[in-house]
Amino acid sequence: MFLLAGINWSELVTTENINSAIRVIVLLGLGFPLLLFICAVVGKAVQKRFTPQASMLIRKGIFYFGSILLIVSVLYQLGFKLTALLGAAGIAGIAIGFASQTSVSNSHWLRFADKRFQYYQRAFPDFGKAFRGGGPYQG
Repeated sequence: MFLLAGINWSELVTTENINSAIRVIVLLGLGFPLLLFICAVVGKAVQKRFTPQASMLIRKGIFYFGSILLIVSVLYQLGFKLTALLGAAGIAGIAIGFASQTSVSNSHWLRFADKRFQYYQRAFPDFGKAFRGGGPYQG
């Protein structure tokens, strides 16, 4: 109770702050249900075409991206300066990308793509020998 007595309510409760609070409530009240609806619709559409793991990954990716977008919008409406926050997030993303480079290089998808490239390289196996002089066409 003693903490509330020291607050100057006339400076805190202004029309600007009330408008900002209303915008935040509307943004959260409409944003998250809309985000959940979009995730459900996309999840059902993707479920027919992809494996359950891929559809879950797409659904969660949309949810997390939308959640981050909503949180950044709420912080902006509350008056936070987001330039430093977004700059730090970019640097953190680059650091995470470098840190996860080895695990991504060992992933199934890259091995799948690499096998396709190796298959097409085998279609033209001995072009190098002809240019190095070790092939059947020696001049």
